[in-house]
Amino acid sequence: MSDINQTSNNFRAAPNDLVPRWMIRAVLALILSILALVTLARLTDHPLMAVPEDTPVVAERLVTLTAANNGATTVTAPDGTLIEEIASRDAGFISGTARVIERERMKHNIDPATPIAIQLREKGRISLYDPATGWSAELASYGASNTRAFAKLLGVTPTAEGSQ
Repeated sequence: MSDINQTSNNFRAAPNDLVPRWMIRAVLALILSILALVTLARLTDHPLMAVPEDTPVVAERLVTLTAANNGATTVTAPDGTLIEEIASRDAGFISGTARVIERERMKHNIDPATPIAIQLREKGRISLYDPATGWSAELASYGASNTRAFAKLLGVTPTAEGSQ
């Protein structure tokens, strides 16, 4: 009977402890295990997993995204021709993307008016690529409605595979 009481006392926190020691040890073991696995993968040059295959670009359009403070976004061609003005209520994802690109460019001291490429890839996938910084994003990861927003700017309809 004393063994059972001893075991149950090991899982109870001391009166002043907010988190039991066994839980802290379990989290520490988990963190160290993850660190060991990541280190092993990097040292053995294990290939990356869940990376979309690099398929050829079928169509591409260069655009400049300008996000206003109110959330509205202006999309222009590299020559300055207006492609579309998107109201703040409709520009959420595109405006957010414009801000991410702007932040990346600020880190690299690159002119924010440099165009990005909206790319239609084989198998219907749509991606964004910033040739100035090397930044890219596969839009299928962000949902069908967000993929459609950029597909509209490209003038295409994404396939089911490209907008999962």
